[in-house]
Amino acid sequence: MRIDFNLHTDGDSVFKAESFNCLLKHKLNLRQALDTAIRKNDPQVFLKACHKVYTAISMLDDPEFTHVVDKIRNTMRQANVAAGSLPSK
Repeated sequence: MRIDFNLHTDGDSVFKAESFNCLLKHKLNLRQALDTAIRKNDPQVFLKACHKVYTAISMLDDPEFTHVVDKIRNTMRQANVAAGSLPSK
């Protein structure tokens, strides 16, 4: 990860630690949501989690990780459209 936390925390060391822990928690929650979505065959589980943490994911400045998340999210969206759960856009 290449995060310059100073851009987001103005050098506040406590806030940096909280921000880092929050990012790790978001990555874990996203992984758990993916596992649950697959196990329950319910793409909405992942899509909701992704919507919740996407800004934090973008802070990671990891193009490969962001690309993988985007690809999974788009696949899940297509599955919802095919199942009639979401309007196609």
